[in-house]
Amino acid sequence: MRRAVNAQGHEIVPRASTIGPALDTLAVLTEFCVLKHGTGAVVQIGANDGVMGDPVRATLLKLGLPALLVEPLPDLFEQLRQNYADEARVEFANVAVSTQSGEAQLYRISPTARDLPPWAQGLASFDKSVLLKHQDWPGVGADFSELIETVTVPVVTMRQLLDAHPDIGPVLVLQIDTEGHDLEVIRSTIEAGCTPRLINYEHKHLSLADQNSCRDLLAEHGYSFHSSQVDTLAFRNADGHR
Repeated sequence: MRRAVNAQGHEIVPRASTIGPALDTLAVLTEFCVLKHGTGAVVQIGANDGVMGDPVRATLLKLGLPALLVEPLPDLFEQLRQNYADEARVEFANVAVSTQSGEAQLYRISPTARDLPPWAQGLASFDKSVLLKHQDWPGVGADFSELIETVTVPVVTMRQLLDAHPDIGPVLVLQIDTEGHDLEVIRSTIEAGCTPRLINYEHKHLSLADQNSCRDLLAEHGYSFHSSQVDTLAFRNADGHR
């Protein structure tokens, strides 16, 4: 990681986290990989509307990378398409991703709910308890649990997803934000024989056992890790260096 940061004209130095903006490690490493190894595609699982709190949008637009953006909820999927309407190299899929294909019930906050914080739009999970973790957060009313609804969504494996979009090319970055389903997406990805140079996933809703399983699986395929309180960035160095 230090070599990648230095190659971009930056330097890693110890400092208090309250001084200055945090380094966007995913963006830095993505640009480093593009410069060193050539362009590759971004696959984003749980893309929401493609704008709110999006960790890859700025990099996609800056570098003009091909991308496959995946969002299972129909209303957010339409917003996602609109927000990338001018990007010819971006493809879309209105599905969820897991290790088995079929259909599943996705829990979400009703889009008709009012007076909730903006982050509530991003809450959707196959596990209802993940949504209920937020019922005591600031700005959430006592009726929060009553605002949860279920939506039946199509589910595909990563192999099926990639086979349906052959034009995006080799996957450079896999971005995952699925509110507790991230391990299953990573398992499906590995089962598909897909090992992107960068995998950024949200670990905070995974149990400790699942966090360990996720790291063990990725480590077996040559990945090293950088974690924040919320996300883990896994980096695979093709030269064999960790």
